[in-house]
Amino acid sequence: MIANEGHDNWITVTILLARQAGELVTEYAGISLTQYRLLLRLLATDGGAHIAKALSEALGLSPSSVTSALNDLEALGAIERSEDASDRRVVHVSITPAGSELIANVDPVLCQLAHEFWSVYNENELAMTKRDSASTVLERRLDYMKIDGISVEHAYIDSSLVTLSSLTTHMRRANISLNEYRILHLLSRNSQGMRVKELSRQLLLRSNEVCVATSKLVSHGRLERLKLPHDRRATCFKITELGVSKLEKMTPAIIDSLQNDITELSENAFDVYDSIANKILSSYRSSHLLG
Repeated sequence: MIANEGHDNWITVTILLARQAGELVTEYAGISLTQYRLLLRLLATDGGAHIAKALSEALGLSPSSVTSALNDLEALGAIERSEDASDRRVVHVSITPAGSELIANVDPVLCQLAHEFWSVYNENELAMTKRDSASTVLERRLDYMKIDGISVEHAYIDSSLVTLSSLTTHMRRANISLNEYRILHLLSRNSQGMRVKELSRQLLLRSNEVCVATSKLVSHGRLERLKLPHDRRATCFKITELGVSKLEKMTPAIIDSLQNDITELSENAFDVYDSIANKILSSYRSSHLLG
């Protein structure tokens, strides 16, 4: 039995929010979501200088991804690097006026995105989400609340990105991708198996993403590929005992990871967030209201 089954919809919504936020950041500022988050972090401390390692830890990003993003931002003139006066091995990073302008270009549409997601929440769900989002970013010392124009909407988006970063890191350590985990989790509740098209629809993945993940899972014996009796040209995928075993070993740690990223998660939070996620996904699939 896989514990806490409701978390998979929560993960799907987190990925959906990250994908749409990334598309908006690229469209309106011409930078990546990682670059945007770094600039926002620098701005959130009144433009003060930061050490790259501290940025990596605060945002839940790998040191290599931070270094790469900072290199690109420096080339754009959005940040400046300077050596520490007492230790030349230490390099400080600060935002420039050009970097602040990039933030200003994209902030209104990201706030609108947050409100579009929130449109399906009831009053209690929204209050809980805002509280937990603020708790997550404040725990990581991302005090966005003290800057004009940077508010709980940013905390909501960034807390989701922190969660996604943590999940991705955990999956990497377990030698499985997030897409592979999600496919296993969905198939564990569908004993008849599912086709690529249905997996794609349920998980909001592109068909090629599903094909890559299922091929790897089949190669590791965690899924089996079966011909459909009514159409021998078509195939479906079913989870194997090895797949169930992998899922049972991983899921408790995934739940812990989600809980650790929301420092004051209430006892029934998974039920509440699963209910919220179901509403968001239903709205998205039926009308594409969110994108």
